Amino acid sequence: MSLRHRLVGAIVVIGLVLVIAGVAVAGLIRGALIDQVDQQLARATPPLGVLIGGSQAGVPVGPTDILGPAPGGESGERFTELYVAVGSSDGIRVFGPTYGEDAPPDLVEVMPTAGTQVEGREFTTVDAVGGDGPRYRVLIEGVPGGGTIAVARSLRDTDNTYQQIVTVEIIAFLAVLLTLAVAGWWLLRHGVRPLDKMAATANAIADGDLSRRVEPAEAATEVGRLGIALNTMLGQIEEAFDERQESEDRLRRFVADASH
Repeated sequence: MSLRHRLVGAIVVIGLVLVIAGVAVAGLIRGALIDQVDQQLARATPPLGVLIGGSQAGVPVGPTDILGPAPGGESGERFTELYVAVGSSDGIRVFGPTYGEDAPPDLVEVMPTAGTQVEGREFTTVDAVGGDGPRYRVLIEGVPGGGTIAVARSLRDTDNTYQQIVTVEIIAFLAVLLTLAVAGWWLLRHGVRPLDKMAATANAIADGDLSRRVEPAEAATEVGRLGIALNTMLGQIEEAFDERQESEDRLRRFVADASH
């Protein structure tokens, strides 16, 4: 395999390694971002569960109690970004922000059937109602006294952050690939092409043109030092051939003189 082919193969291998590494890093970052959302949902679930439990015990609980006021309200904004579905024997009730333009999550589809007790916590991802909107991360958990609560938060910011990271990785990958291509072109131009010229000169010398010399012949590079060594050797060979030719000429003149 020629040096040119090995160099191209090396660039391809490096490119594949970069792609695999980029996919792995992007996957790890995406997982970390999702984990952050899961932790936010997990922190919100205990107080929501207490409220839902109080509601099932006969204590009135409304949307403002569960979600908190809209931004700018007096009681804080802790739950204003969450959607909540409450499942009980009476059916499924869904609470959510009354502001914003995003379609709500399709929580009814992920809620267990009536009478089904959820063991532990379950995380899942759902689309918006009608599929027109952001994706949502959902935590489903049983509540004291029976029933189920599903808490959802939009993944719009998470997905946007992930897309930005992927975009940066693609740009970085292309920049590295372009740098490798330029470096490979420079190496071929200054390393391989002079060798091709030397090979062409060697073929001309083999055809009998001993006056030819290889290029480059300079001490600054390895190829140049090789050229100097080859030119020195070619000079000695040409000198030896010249001496042989002169010796043959003298012999022919001597034979010619002796024949007279």
